[in-house]
Amino acid sequence: MKRLIAAVLFLTALSLAAERVPFSLNSNWLLLRPSPADVSFAALPPGASKVMMVKNIYDLGKAPARSAAIFYNEFEAPAEGLMQVGMAADWWFECFLNGKPVYSTLTGGNGTQNLSPENHVFDLPVKKGRNLLAVRVLAGSDGWRFVCGEVPFREARSGVYEVKAGKEWRPVKMEKIDWAARRREFRNPIDWPLRIDSIQVKPGTALDFSLLFPKHDIDKLGRVIVNGDGKLAFSAAPNRAVRFRGFNMMVNSWKGRFYAMSREELEELAERIRLRGMNVVRFHYPDALLCGHHADPHQRPKREFDAGQLPATPEALPIDRAMLDRYDWFVKCLRDRGIHLLVDLANSKGGWSNFHPVPESPADTARNRLYFDERYRKNWSAAAEFLLTRVNPHTGTRMKDDPQFIGVTFYNEQDIQPFHLEAFASLWRERFPQYRSALTLKLLSGEGEESEAARKFILGLMEEMNRFY
Repeated sequence: MKRLIAAVLFLTALSLAAERVPFSLNSNWLLLRPSPADVSFAALPPGASKVMMVKNIYDLGKAPARSAAIFYNEFEAPAEGLMQVGMAADWWFECFLNGKPVYSTLTGGNGTQNLSPENHVFDLPVKKGRNLLAVRVLAGSDGWRFVCGEVPFREARSGVYEVKAGKEWRPVKMEKIDWAARRREFRNPIDWPLRIDSIQVKPGTALDFSLLFPKHDIDKLGRVIVNGDGKLAFSAAPNRAVRFRGFNMMVNSWKGRFYAMSREELEELAERIRLRGMNVVRFHYPDALLCGHHADPHQRPKREFDAGQLPATPEALPIDRAMLDRYDWFVKCLRDRGIHLLVDLANSKGGWSNFHPVPESPADTARNRLYFDERYRKNWSAAAEFLLTRVNPHTGTRMKDDPQFIGVTFYNEQDIQPFHLEAFASLWRERFPQYRSALTLKLLSGEGEESEAARKFILGLMEEMNRFY
C-alpha cells in the first residue's frame, strides 16, 4: 500500500505556465534557535547564526518534542517563476517565501522516517532578484533534523480542470443537518439513528469507489500470498498484485451500535463498506464483543476481576450467543461482497472474560501478564482455539481454513512500553536477585553489567512470548 502523507500546499496567483527557474538556494543558511513567538518570516532576524547543510541535512540534536527552530536562506533568482525544491523534517515543518506561506506538514508530520529531499517536492513562486526562504522546523519525539535540496524535476500540471454542470457532473442538493439539535435530541448514543440518508453513498455516483476493487469470488482466488516480486497476490493469480484498502472496526463499541443491528442492517453496513471502496476490514476487540462488553457500560453488571477465574477452555468462555450469531452473519455479509478480514485474537485488558470493570493497572492487564502468567496464556489459547476452529454456520467454514481471513494479530499492541515496566518488576527481581536497581527505562538505556542484564531480561521475555505464539 502506498504511503499517505498529509501536507498543505498554499496556492498563489502565479500562473501554472510560469517560467521554470533553476534551483538557486544559497549553500549557507542562517539558523535561529530557539525561535521567539513573534519572529518574522519576511526579514532576517538578529541573532541568527550561520550554518551549512551536510549532504542536504542539518541535525539539530535532541530536544523536547515540538521545539522550534527557523532556517533562513537568502538567495538571488535569475527571473520570476517557479523554482522546484525538495524538503523533509523530523518531524514537522512549514515553509515561507518572502513572508508568505508556501507549504506545511504541520497537520500530519513528515510521513516517513527515511528523510530525503524527495519526501516533499513543491514549487517556490520566486521573484526576480532577492528572495528570502524561511522554514520553521519542529522537533519530533526522537529527533530534530531538517533536509533541503535539489531534486530531479517533476512535471507540474499544465492547466486547471474546470468542472461544469452537465451530463457528467451534476449539482447535488444536500440536506442541511442541524448537528447541535441532533445532539440535544439524542443525548444518549444508544438513541442515535443508525443512518442519515443524505450522507450515504449512492451506487453509480462519483462517490461510489467500489470499482477500485471489483467484486470477486474469494474461494476461486484462494489465499493471499506474497509472490516472487514481494507483492501481495492471490494464490490462484500469483502474478497479479493486489492492494488492500480498509479500516479498523471496533465491533465492541456501544456507540457504534453494532450490537443493536438487525441482520438487514448488518447487510446494509457491509454494502456501505463495499461502496466506499474497502476490500478488507480489521475486527478490533472481538473478545469484548463476544464476552458481553458491547452495550452501555453503565448498565453492565459488575463482577470483580479475579485472574484465578479466567476461563481456560473454549467451552468455559462466557460467549454471548446472540452476539456470536450477529458476528457470524456480518462475516458472511462481507464474504459475499469479496471483502477480506484481519482479526485481533485479543485486545481486552481482562482477556476473554466478562469481568467488569477490567483491570487498569499495567501489572494486571492481560497484555502484560500474557508474557509470563500461565493463567492468562490458557485463557488466550482457549480463545484462539475457539475463534480459529469453530465453524461459522452462515459460511460453513472455519477461520483457520477460510481464505477470507488474511491475517490475525496475536495480541494488539503488545510491545513493552516504558510505563509497562512495573508489570515485570517482581519477575525481574526473581530472575536476577543479584541486582538491586529497579527495572526502569533509565536502567535499560544505561551502561554496565546491570543494564545489560536488564536488556537481556526484556529481550528474553519477547523471545518466550514468540515461542508461545
